[in-house]
Amino acid sequence: MWRRWGLVLALGWAVAASGAPRAGLAGARPVAEPGAGKAPPTNEGTFVCKLDGADLLRLGGPTVPAWLPGGKQLLLATSNSLYRIGADGTGKALVYQDRALAIILGLCVSPSGKFAAASVVRARDGAGAVRVWSVADGKLLVNDAVYEKAVVDEGARYLRAVLAWAPRRDRLAWVPMEYVGVSKRTRGVKVFDGETARWSTWYLERPVESLAWHPERETLLAATGETITEVDDNGRAQTALVPSIMGGGAGDSPLVWLPKSDAFYWGQGFYGRGGQPMLPELPDNDGPAAKVCWVAPDGRHLLLATSRVRDNGECETDLLLGGLGSALNTFRRTCRLTCVPQQVFLSVDGARIAYVVGGYVPD
Repeated sequence: MWRRWGLVLALGWAVAASGAPRAGLAGARPVAEPGAGKAPPTNEGTFVCKLDGADLLRLGGPTVPAWLPGGKQLLLATSNSLYRIGADGTGKALVYQDRALAIILGLCVSPSGKFAAASVVRARDGAGAVRVWSVADGKLLVNDAVYEKAVVDEGARYLRAVLAWAPRRDRLAWVPMEYVGVSKRTRGVKVFDGETARWSTWYLERPVESLAWHPERETLLAATGETITEVDDNGRAQTALVPSIMGGGAGDSPLVWLPKSDAFYWGQGFYGRGGQPMLPELPDNDGPAAKVCWVAPDGRHLLLATSRVRDNGECETDLLLGGLGSALNTFRRTCRLTCVPQQVFLSVDGARIAYVVGGYVPD
């Protein structure tokens, strides 16, 4: 039996909500099939393989990975450091380190690969900030204090900002997420311009929940309550692109605009230009949970991760390619992982995936 069902977005550069730290689910080792990669010796870590599961490699323990352009190298964020490493595990080099940090969250890389950004939390007092670095030399370019206290729920959860790089230009926008009693949404959107290495604040008419950049016009898209507003290049003109979203908005969840499909993705579902739900067909309650790992630039093709835990305790995750609005049984399986990864990231060229088992991963 099939029905329309919401999804949980797992685009590594865009996930905005925080969650409690969880270890990877116990079971078989995280190996892909089919594939020529050697099975890793542990069920936790950061792994890389081809889209079909071949050439599986464990890069190390759980980290926050981000692909660099070209799909040959990645950045890995540990609790207080950034490393650059080849997709084949070679050439690991320290890019940046700050021993005063407790955690680095939401690592993302600019289109040129020259800059990286993330939310960070300071160990001493739990203060949170957005930082931007030069990838070449690790120079800190932005250190914007976002939260006076980013550690909540007695240390089980960390708050981070909503970050969004423009698709073809080294321009980053960010806003803090809201958390009751700790932080509130703001009308001020911070924007970093890589060409000048300077940042400024754009003030919108309403508090902003989530952000994205239009992939064709590269204007800023701001989700404000039940509407999506398009903001021009200088942050002044504001136009309601989606005047009303059926069922309300999705808060701090990631926002992805799909111009070729005349649709957008926000939180746990796809919507048409008019704000009406427009979801792919997924299995009923007895089927696997699905996460969106990647959306093609044309907005018509998706990479889904469907995970399940069998009655015998064994875990498996299928990576599936298919079209927006298609039934799940028409998607093509690219590989199967015998684990339930917390995050899956597709390289820019679409040839490789990186995935993480274990460690702290936001919901």
